[in-house]
Amino acid sequence: MNWLDDLNSKKRIQLENARQFLRLLHPPERDIVMLAVQGHSDQSIASIRCISQYTVRRHVENVQNKTPDIYGRKLKFRQQLIPELAPYLFLCPV
Repeated sequence: MNWLDDLNSKKRIQLENARQFLRLLHPPERDIVMLAVQGHSDQSIASIRCISQYTVRRHVENVQNKTPDIYGRKLKFRQQLIPELAPYLFLCPV
């Protein structure tokens, strides 16, 4: 029995959406998502990655613009997308 067999159909869809979405992202965008899931603010992410807050916000905007491709609508980054992805990040090798 596979661990995926234990997931209900809604969770399987969410997992597959997370996988597909993460594959759409460029490495710097994935990095921003991972740091945001860990609870870092834009300012903290900028400091960790030695980039400007403007660059962080630009990556966030690019990530948000890709959400309709998988989720059918544009999701707010911290309020909707991060909570949607967080439970599945460790299950989604990219």
